[in-house]
Amino acid sequence: MKKLSILAALIVFPILVCGQENPLDEEFASQTGTAYTIILDDSGSMQANNKFTQARNAFLEWVETIPDGNTWAFFALNNTGISLPFTKNGKEKAKNALLSASPRGGTPIVRTLALALNNIRKRRNAITPYERHVVVILTDGHETAHPMRNRGVQKALQELRAENVEVYGIGFHGEGDYMDGHATHYFMANDKEQLSKGLATVGAEVPIDVEFEISEDEQKAMDQLAAKLNPATVVKNKETSAKSNPENGGAADAFDFEEENESGGTVVLMFCVLLLIFYFTRSLLKKK
Repeated sequence: MKKLSILAALIVFPILVCGQENPLDEEFASQTGTAYTIILDDSGSMQANNKFTQARNAFLEWVETIPDGNTWAFFALNNTGISLPFTKNGKEKAKNALLSASPRGGTPIVRTLALALNNIRKRRNAITPYERHVVVILTDGHETAHPMRNRGVQKALQELRAENVEVYGIGFHGEGDYMDGHATHYFMANDKEQLSKGLATVGAEVPIDVEFEISEDEQKAMDQLAAKLNPATVVKNKETSAKSNPENGGAADAFDFEEENESGGTVVLMFCVLLLIFYFTRSLLKKK
């Protein structure tokens, strides 16, 4: 019985080892993908002229065009919480959240932008401070809940931008122009076709093979931000930068490390197979 347990363990162990995802792949995906936050105005005024249906259908089509590998969150203005928390490869859940929304109530834009920013801060602290964040907010009206009204919206947009969040403001059916100059990007749309055309420009991916030059001051600023959010990521970033610096041969070292990681898994698997054969052969010899 003991021999059978050992043999079973030797069979299962290499399968488990080979089936595990490479943590480096997960880290790379989190730092090269984009985290999208959709904020949709679901106020009562969106019922008029079929505006809500136009907006929702345009967003549904746009979400479908975004490549897999990104992260999604969704907020409806009149939902006091998060309609959809950040979800990796969450396109289908984002579309379901859009479909579940319906127009009602007022236009509490400031509160929703604050919720979105808090959600982004939590993700940066838990996952990585270097992930790209894009917020897309559409409204057909004015702030109705905050005492500063539209000036409060402008301030909230500036706070998002100050924390390196890219904001797309969309004024729908002639309203929302107070976001112009405060969101990173702004455009107007008066129907579904115009909205779809504008959404097509949102979140254009930066090719990952483009070479960027980061100045010493920019690197210091990035490290300071990372230290505030998660001090452990600063050490990790410095180690990664040292390995990927071509001047000291770091780029080659990074590839060597990846190859060593893969070859290490192969060696473990081969060892387990040989050990399994050894135990099996010895068991047969003892029976003879």
